[in-house]
Amino acid sequence: MGRMKSVMVSIKPKWCKLIDSGKKTIEVRKTAPKEVPFKAYIYCTKSGGYILPYDDLSDFYNGKVIGEFICYRIDAICPDVFVVREDAERALEGSCISVNEFKKYMKCVPGTPLYVLKDAYAWHISDLVIYDKPKELSEFHSGRSVYEIKAGKLSYTGIKRPPQSWMYVEVAE
Repeated sequence: MGRMKSVMVSIKPKWCKLIDSGKKTIEVRKTAPKEVPFKAYIYCTKSGGYILPYDDLSDFYNGKVIGEFICYRIDAICPDVFVVREDAERALEGSCISVNEFKKYMKCVPGTPLYVLKDAYAWHISDLVIYDKPKELSEFHSGRSVYEIKAGKLSYTGIKRPPQSWMYVEVAE
């Protein structure tokens, strides 16, 4: 087997806190990488109204890559599981989101038949590591051109903006 691919996933502080606590073991997304396993770096967004993990250290974590996990399995969450509420709750178990939050995330308009929804994906979180010292975005690159010329010198640029959802990345050597 070749080298494992890596992605960076943007997650709001509220959800990062639940991942860190071990309560959230599933990350629900509208899309997913095609191959498992893969390593996922957790970028804790700057917004969301919650602070990870200590109120007085929010600037230390928010807006940084706070940890990583391995995703060995992705399950499709098909719209037909939402016909019976218990099936929907079972499909979302471990995600820490309610059926209503899921419908809002999937932009399900009230009264719209659920079968028109697209599949969502449950990324299983395994081998979680939360860093003692968060990493900066600039420590990663997306495989595209990672160098630029500034003042006549070649310099490393790294990622400047976090992904809206997720993106393939590599760690700067």
